[in-house]
Amino acid sequence: MTIPHARRAEDTSAGCQVRAESDAELARQEPNDRMRTRLESSASVWAARATLLKRLEEGRARSAEA
Repeated sequence: MTIPHARRAEDTSAGCQVRAESDAELARQEPNDRMRTRLESSASVWAARATLLKRLEEGRARSAEA
């Protein structure tokens, strides 16, 4: 998959997935309960955004092939 240069990482499924994984890893290492909860929530939001963007990207790819 190629990513246009004008797109920011958070505007791609791959970029969002990286953020989700990063926040999840930070949450696992976080000793503070409140911060861990915030990082887990953030990871969940980034993962949901990655899923949504993946579906959109796949739909665009199918349209381009047709």
